[in-house]
Amino acid sequence: MTASPLLADLSSQVTAFVATVGAASFPDCMTHLARQDCRFRLEVIEGLAPMSAAFQRMLDRCATPFYVQIDEDMMLRPSAVRRLHQRMQASAADVALVVGWLWDVHLGRAIQGVKIFRHSIASRYPYADVESCEKDQLSRMQADGYRYLRPEGVVATADDDNVLGLHGAHYNPRAVYERYSTLERKRLRSPDKLAWFAEHAPDFIRRFQADPTEFNLMALMGLIAGRLAAGTPWGEKDYTRYHDLPGFDAAVAFMEACRGPAERERGGAGAGDG
Repeated sequence: MTASPLLADLSSQVTAFVATVGAASFPDCMTHLARQDCRFRLEVIEGLAPMSAAFQRMLDRCATPFYVQIDEDMMLRPSAVRRLHQRMQASAADVALVVGWLWDVHLGRAIQGVKIFRHSIASRYPYADVESCEKDQLSRMQADGYRYLRPEGVVATADDDNVLGLHGAHYNPRAVYERYSTLERKRLRSPDKLAWFAEHAPDFIRRFQADPTEFNLMALMGLIAGRLAAGTPWGEKDYTRYHDLPGFDAAVAFMEACRGPAERERGGAGAGDG
């Protein structure tokens, strides 16, 4: 990446990989990376599906001891890469990855988000094309005695010093539907690890009641779709199948049927990015 020569040079230590499928958030993600307070290698993994294939490409291409995995909907603070590297450098040799907090804009809470990997360990555990491919990889690493470090501290607000960036600031109705359908399926499969998400079902209902836009409906309907699909075999996220998300077209048709003639004439409300 291009950066001031006065910045800390981590280019022999860290590669930042950005996975993109051309979402609206990608330019903003890259702008935030250009503002980092250190130098590092930067590679963009473009248009690979499913997601496990993009993650595997990172493993295969990494030529530095550590790499940061970045999704295109992450907007990192200027110190994020440096702080992740510092924490990994301070960790024991059996730590395979370190996770940092991100503030999820739509949920209004901190989530375990951006990760830095120790390539010498992670490269031994290829990704499988299964839903939650990252969890699958981590469970195999843990079975062999390797560890990961959770984010530090307790985060209360988006401005907390432990927050390394933002997540989910550019959703549109289709993307928010897919996100919560996936998250609810994962919650039902691992209720202990995603117990925090259960509280958002009534929150999504209240949001739609207060502001009945297509966007708020799709967040709620995605969650319901995930509940209905519980137990159904599912592969990892694949953007090439987003045009055929189960239940999405029916939810759009429902929203259209609920609109009055005047609203349908002017195109409805809430159809833009979230």
